Amino acid sequence: MTTIAWDGEFLAADGQITRDISIETLTERKLRKINHCWIGYAGSSSLFEMFIEWFKAQDERPDIGKNFVAVVLSDKGLFEYDDALYPIKISYNAAWGSGRDFALAALDHGATAKEAIKYASSRDVYTGGRIQVVSLIG
Repeated sequence: MTTIAWDGEFLAADGQITRDISIETLTERKLRKINHCWIGYAGSSSLFEMFIEWFKAQDERPDIGKNFVAVVLSDKGLFEYDDALYPIKISYNAAWGSGRDFALAALDHGATAKEAIKYASSRDVYTGGRIQVVSLIG
């Protein structure tokens, strides 16, 4: 899976891809710049590609499935997209993915998004590797 965290200013994600019980990579870029937005995902990378194509075209909604979430950071704020592909505005500390609860606990205790991912990676076997951090500010 993965872990993504939002601290109100920064969006961070881990870089680990896991298949079954094997770590495939620790350097996946789970946050990508598309047009003027940063888009991140938790779940299948193939579903992420489907989401990106839909997001660019905004045409017929693909069947994303229940084990996927995307987040979109734009100048309008941070939005979560679940399997229904309807945007939900996020205006508070938040986290997604398998390490969600660990990241939220860290955020609740004053951690930055990057620190929350680092903490989640110390507790969740599906979170790890390089941490990517993005922001629309500066």
